[in-house]
Amino acid sequence: MAGLSISDPMQGLHISDFDLHHVEAHSPTASTDHDSESNSVNILELPPEILLRIFVHIDIRQIFRTVILTCKHFYEILSEPDIWNTVFSLKWQNTKLTKDYDYITDWKDVYFAFDDVSNYWLRKDKWKLQCKQLYEHSAPIDAVHIMPESKFALSGSRDRTVILWDIQNFAHGNGNDGDVKEVTTLSGHTGWVWSVTDDPEKPNEVITGSWDKRVKVWDLNRNGENIETYKYHPSAILTLSIDDGLIYTGCYDKRVRSFDPRSGDAQVITHHKGPILSLIVDGQLILSGSEDKTINICDRRMTPYPVSSISVGSGVLCMNLSHKYGFNYLRVGSLNGMLHTYDTTNQNFVFLDSYQLWEHHKVQKLENFHGAVVACASTGFFKAYTPDRGLKLLENQHEHGSDISSAFVRSDTLITGADTVCLWKYRPVEN
Repeated sequence: MAGLSISDPMQGLHISDFDLHHVEAHSPTASTDHDSESNSVNILELPPEILLRIFVHIDIRQIFRTVILTCKHFYEILSEPDIWNTVFSLKWQNTKLTKDYDYITDWKDVYFAFDDVSNYWLRKDKWKLQCKQLYEHSAPIDAVHIMPESKFALSGSRDRTVILWDIQNFAHGNGNDGDVKEVTTLSGHTGWVWSVTDDPEKPNEVITGSWDKRVKVWDLNRNGENIETYKYHPSAILTLSIDDGLIYTGCYDKRVRSFDPRSGDAQVITHHKGPILSLIVDGQLILSGSEDKTINICDRRMTPYPVSSISVGSGVLCMNLSHKYGFNYLRVGSLNGMLHTYDTTNQNFVFLDSYQLWEHHKVQKLENFHGAVVACASTGFFKAYTPDRGLKLLENQHEHGSDISSAFVRSDTLITGADTVCLWKYRPVEN
């Protein structure tokens, strides 16, 4: 092995020469009679430069999640601040993140995102994106959600109902046609249901918002019984989020509100000049996007005054943070089909660039799914792009017959709502 450097293409080495399943039983200096009598190489005796080249060819995610828990040597290597940047450069030598470099917060997350892209979106010989359509609603679907553990999904519709679906077999099984079942229908709203979510602190509860100006709470342990109804809005509720026990709503009356169910106190956080169409609660920040072509950024500790306001140039329909993929990006979908990217470093929200996704259609929803950024259009299409600012198109799907007005991702399952509800999941290609 003498003289082998990182620039050498693994001269004469094969992955099969290394035993990765029993690394916890060895140390870099340990030697056994069996080792001395065989031609195998103890992987822990290799220099880090060679280990990195090996990592490129194996499931490094599995090593990171399991082996490092029992192998101090691997833990120390993979805990180095710059190691994931190096491994990324070795594996994707032709992928240059020049425009993204200054906005990367975690190279490990960037690596895992591109690993998902490579393993799923770019391996159509091994994986196919399966779509399961659900037809029970009698009107368009404006809100969809997947509950924790991906056992249940919900869809809210202009037919004024919310349907609870059992998706456990679809999400965790083989995805046969009979694997999604309607459990119950949540009835009680008298207006279109435009928002639905869960309360992380109360996993059995579902919260919905409607054009009837009501926020309703439903208990799944009681077969979807409506246990609370809150009537503190003067107009339609268009978007809703839950954080730290507080309910945040964006409304047609151009205001964002917080509501504490424990005390019954409601507070106006900020207001726009048009209806609120998108809302993100992230840590101490509240981001509200409006039809008035602006995004307000508020600090929950400093309400009711916004920290800053962004002018977008077109109505804001959706927003998406890329922190999960290791980037400091806020992406914004607008009425004119544009996707805008902002740098969120130090909460400054500096404009970076824009990309025309559709010429004559709206960008309705943005979600992070298997390493990609999924953009949903008012035509029934969704497109998947790489997570960097290069935005390489990976997939173009068209299963819906009308506007995709809602989308949500939980783990490795995507749900979209339009004329029907669609569940999406990657399945192995059958040989």
